[in-house]
Amino acid sequence: MIGKDSVRVVLAIAELGSFQKAAEKLGYTGAGIRYIVQKTEEELGIKLFYRKYGGVMLTNEGKEILPWFRQLKNSEQALYAKAREIRHLDTGTIRVAAFNSVSVLWLPGIIAQLRQVYPEVRIEIVMYDDDLEGREMLRRGEVDCGIYVTPVESDLKIHPLASVPIVAIVSPSDPLAERNSFPVEELGKHPYVAGCGEKMIEDIFIKNGVQADIRFQVDNDYSAMALVAKGFGFCLVPQSLAEIAPAPVVSLPLDQEEFMDIVMAVRGGEPCTNSVQTFVDHALQWIRSGSAAAEGRTATEDSTIDI
Repeated sequence: MIGKDSVRVVLAIAELGSFQKAAEKLGYTGAGIRYIVQKTEEELGIKLFYRKYGGVMLTNEGKEILPWFRQLKNSEQALYAKAREIRHLDTGTIRVAAFNSVSVLWLPGIIAQLRQVYPEVRIEIVMYDDDLEGREMLRRGEVDCGIYVTPVESDLKIHPLASVPIVAIVSPSDPLAERNSFPVEELGKHPYVAGCGEKMIEDIFIKNGVQADIRFQVDNDYSAMALVAKGFGFCLVPQSLAEIAPAPVVSLPLDQEEFMDIVMAVRGGEPCTNSVQTFVDHALQWIRSGSAAAEGRTATEDSTIDI
């Protein structure tokens, strides 16, 4: 059987055209190189090299079989790369971009499931408030994958996770809190507190032909919900975020349902490492297993988008 020493020696001689130069490059003696070539030729039953003035050349048979030696070398390199990747998965770091509600409500369960299989893996959660900046983190290589709200640009490869209802939250003292739902036709009739990630929310107002009466603009959703709790207006948020409001609020479904689609994304145009793909797979399994619903989350098997 052709061993890795034979592969290295044959490829080095073919590249350098000299037994002696190959020996110097690989750390062999000249006699050692010639012995390996002899044994390789005997095993294959063909002559690989012939001597010429100033060195050696591949025979016709040698030229024909050389690509197979290169393939053996590439396969060996791929084998070791895979082993390194597996070792990285066992003990390495996976960097995940996420927004607030997902980091609080979903990631603990996903990570707990992953660590049952890979207890030494380290997860680094990178928080973002601005959707565009969150996706740029992924493009720049600052994170390995990210959880985002659609739409997501086509240069990123997405794995749909769930559709989460959008709800209106109001203060318990607000007369609106007595209603069973929030009429979308009244979206523009009450003071609105705008938080971050408003592009998706703006689209809801536009879709229903109303103009938001924005009284406060803040840079994070928790501040927006805190203002709502004090009676300064209402805001629209994903139901999952309403569940972790920093102060008592009342959550009202819209009378015309709207949803936020959540996806896992990785960089497009390049294969996922085994560690990142494993994290993505565990996230999908956790969502679809109903764990999210069982722990009071918003994702259920029915609300998950089919891939």
